[in-house]
Amino acid sequence: MHYWGCVIMARVYITGTIVNATCNYSDGELIDTNKDIIITANEGYIFKGSYEYLYGGYETLFFINNGTYLIASAKHMDEDIYLEDDYIATKEVVEYDLIQNLENCNSNLSGNKIDGSTGKEIILTCDDGFIFDEVPTITIGNNTLQFDLNHDLTVATITVDITDDVVINAVAIKSVKVYITGTIVNATCNYSDGEVFKTSKDIIITANEGYTFKGQYSYFDGLETMFFTNKGTYLIATINEYPEGDIELDDNYVATREVEQLGSFVNLYKTNQAELTELSKVRFYESMGQVTDYGQYINSLYILPFDIPSDILGDKSTILLGNLDSGVESTLISNYMFDFDAGEIEVPLKYNNIYDFVNTECILHLPFLDKVYLNTEYVIGQKLTITFTIELYSGTLTANIKSSFNNEIVASVQGLIGMNIPFIQKSNGNVINSISNVYKNRNNRCFVEVNRNIPYTKNNNVFGGSVVEYGRIGDYTGYLECDKIVLETSATNQEQEEIKNLLRNGVFI
Repeated sequence: MHYWGCVIMARVYITGTIVNATCNYSDGELIDTNKDIIITANEGYIFKGSYEYLYGGYETLFFINNGTYLIASAKHMDEDIYLEDDYIATKEVVEYDLIQNLENCNSNLSGNKIDGSTGKEIILTCDDGFIFDEVPTITIGNNTLQFDLNHDLTVATITVDITDDVVINAVAIKSVKVYITGTIVNATCNYSDGEVFKTSKDIIITANEGYTFKGQYSYFDGLETMFFTNKGTYLIATINEYPEGDIELDDNYVATREVEQLGSFVNLYKTNQAELTELSKVRFYESMGQVTDYGQYINSLYILPFDIPSDILGDKSTILLGNLDSGVESTLISNYMFDFDAGEIEVPLKYNNIYDFVNTECILHLPFLDKVYLNTEYVIGQKLTITFTIELYSGTLTANIKSSFNNEIVASVQGLIGMNIPFIQKSNGNVINSISNVYKNRNNRCFVEVNRNIPYTKNNNVFGGSVVEYGRIGDYTGYLECDKIVLETSATNQEQEEIKNLLRNGVFI
């Protein structure tokens, strides 16, 4: 008796999708019970979650997920297998530590981990009313980079590759600016107009070399008026907390020259009629029947025909007369002399030859001073620069004249210009001081007077004027007397001598 049987050959059918991975069975391949079904993820990819397959067309089973591959045992498989799921491997992501040191701002990242990736955009945004104090930074491993700031300093962005641990540092400060609405004279401020204020940066206005600040100076902190601390050569405001509004430097921060007086026992004052009236009431002091006139301690009192520059005016101080404090306030003058530019004068050529200089007289006229006679070479066709120096102890005006001919001072003249006030008297009743030049040359400008002799012309009369010129005889008419004669002729030597003698004695052409 014979028995017949059949062998069922099971196969693997791939009816689903395999992405970023490969299967060790091809579609329709016979199942080998010694060859497990394995789907392997590509390098750098892994499987996440659970994946199923259909056994025999009726039973759903699951692969074992080992991350980099899926596996199903082929032992005892005697029916067809259908790989009908989506076997999609995803890129393996490495996580790195994330530290964000953010102050008054936030980022588009969260948590304390960040996935490794390329082209990662990171955005930092300031809280309302804040701006970035300094450029935020990101450190990836040992590499530190700076963010890019937008125009109003409220948003910072950067695109980077995340390949290591990440640290982000960003500090936003309150949006407060420093505006200079007042005036700064003879000094400089460490803030520019409209610069962002920082609590770590004091506001300092520094006087130029040789200048100091006197008195009290204020600023507006957004709510109220505050005051600088005056250190003499500089003003400083230390603000430890951000004010509610912008800071305005709205005062007149005028630095004045340091005192340069001849002696500490002598003071200079810019006074006026009211102050002198008060001073006249207290200059006399009576004690035990004796009257002392403290006016004797006033060396001089005069009116200047020039304004005193504001940068050498100091604080208000009481006028001291010897050991007497008069109690009369006046303005101190911090420097005993000052210079100012009196202008430039250009004198053009007239004849453009020797006549501009021969027998020519140049006279410089200056306010309050004597005429200054200058050599023609310093004046004609040159530029004169005039500088006035006024010495306040005596009321003396000095004028220094510089010429472009040699770029040096070619003349200097001085005189008393203070108009004396009969306030101070010696015991004999004579008013102290010398005669002033204030009424001399009372023109209010500097100018040059040029006196030229009019040159003779050959047509003045029959003989003409005595004029020395060089040229060809054929170019002249009228009477000529010639010297230093050069003849170009074929005449004999004797004839040439006769011609020269005639020309020396005078001829009519």
